[in-house]
Amino acid sequence: MDRNMMIKLMEENPGIKITHELFGTDEFIYQKDNGYVYDENGYLFEDWYSSGFGKHDGIRTRKGGNWEDGWKIAEKFDVCKTLSGSVSGKIIFIIIIARNASINRRCCYF
Repeated sequence: MDRNMMIKLMEENPGIKITHELFGTDEFIYQKDNGYVYDENGYLFEDWYSSGFGKHDGIRTRKGGNWEDGWKIAEKFDVCKTLSGSVSGKIIFIIIIARNASINRRCCYF
C-alpha cells in the first residue's frame, strides 16, 4: 500500500501493525489511541510535531523514493482482531483474504 493509505489505516485502526519492505522481518510500527506511532519495541517512532534534537519523526522522514510504496500489514501478528473498525481497514482486509484464503478460515469479520 502507499504511504498515505498506511497513515490513514493506522489512524482509523489504532493497534494495527504495519511493516515495510525495507524493515526487518520482525519490525513493525503501530499507532496508539493517543495518536503517536510506536515501533515493535514500544519506542516512540512518530509524534507528528517534534523537531530539533530528540525529535520523533520516523514517518515524516520516510517519504519519497522507496518509502512511497511497499507498506503492508504485518499479517503474522494480529490482522484479524484489528481491521474491522474502518472502511480502509476492511478494504485492505479483503485484499489480504483474496491473496491468502487461509486467513478467511481464521477470521469472521466479513
